[in-house]
Amino acid sequence: MNYDSKISRREWLKQVGRTGLAISAFSLFGERLLAAIQEADLRPVYGAREMKLFNSRFDAKGLPTTVLGRTGVIVPRMGLGLGSRFCAFAAKDHDGAVDMLNYALDNGFYYWDTAPIYSGRKDENSPEVFSEDVTGEVVKYRRNEIFLNSKVCTRNEKEVLKSVETTLKKLNTDHLDMMMVHGVENMEDFQRIRKNRIIEQMQELREQKVFKFFGFSGHGEADALKAMADLGLFDVLLMAMDPYRVSKSGSREKIMIATANHYDMGIMLMKSVRPHEGEPGVNMDDMIRLSLNTPGITGTMVGMDSIEIVNRNLQIMRTL
Repeated sequence: MNYDSKISRREWLKQVGRTGLAISAFSLFGERLLAAIQEADLRPVYGAREMKLFNSRFDAKGLPTTVLGRTGVIVPRMGLGLGSRFCAFAAKDHDGAVDMLNYALDNGFYYWDTAPIYSGRKDENSPEVFSEDVTGEVVKYRRNEIFLNSKVCTRNEKEVLKSVETTLKKLNTDHLDMMMVHGVENMEDFQRIRKNRIIEQMQELREQKVFKFFGFSGHGEADALKAMADLGLFDVLLMAMDPYRVSKSGSREKIMIATANHYDMGIMLMKSVRPHEGEPGVNMDDMIRLSLNTPGITGTMVGMDSIEIVNRNLQIMRTL
C-alpha cells in the first residue's frame, strides 16, 4: 500500500477505511508480517540526533525525569492520567478541566495518557463526557508540548482503523507519540487480539507514521501480559499494580517488571491508589510514593481531577 505524504494521515485512514484494502491484506499476510518483524527485529531505530530533537519539544519544569525504556523519550516520572477521575471532573466542570490540563502542562506534566473509552457523567441523566474530546481542546493549541498517548480498545478487526481515525479527530492532531493495545485481560483475550490481527493493523499504522511508539496496557492476568511482551514488538507497558484486580496467574508486578526489563520496555504503573482509596488510615500521597519507588519501573500514571490534586502531585515529585 502506497502512502502519499502530500495527504494527511487522517485522510489516508479514511481512504483505507473506504477501500478495505488493509483488512484484506492483513487477512492474507498478517501472520507472516508479524513473524518477519519478530524474527528480523524490524522495530524502528531512532538515532541520537533524532531523539535529541524529539525530546527538545518537552519541558519538565525541573520535575524528576527518566528515559521511557527503549523509546529514548525523556518523561517525568509521573504521567497525567486522563481516565475516569479526570472525566468525572470534566463532566461537572468543563472549563475547570481544561484549566487543569493547561496548568499541569505549564508545571511540567507533559506525558498524557487517554483512551477512546475513558468517560464520565455529571449524573445518570447527563450525557457522557469523553476524555479525548476534552483533552483535544488543549492539544489543538499545544500539541508540540505534549507526549501524547491513546489506545485501541476494540478487538474487532474491522473497527481498528475507524477507532484510530476518530481518536485523531477528537484529539485535534494527525499523529500520536504513542498508541497502545488497551486492556489485555487474559489468555483468551490475547488469542482474540492475535486472531483478529489487531497488532498487525496497528503496526501498519505505525509504519505510516500515525504514531511513533507502540505499547500495551493491562489490568488482568500476568500470563496474558507476558505473552504480549514476549512478542518482542512493544516499547512500553502500562500496568495496574498488584492490589488492583489480583492476577490468578501470578504477581503482575513480579512477572511483568522482569519480563518488560528483559525487552528494555518502559514500565508505567497505574492504579497506585485503587482499590485502597478512601480506606481508613490510607494516605494517597504515600501510596503514590510507594509506586514511584517500585524497583525496576519507569514511573507511574496518576489520575488527576483538580488543580489542587496537580499541586499535591507536584509536591510529591519535588520531594522524591
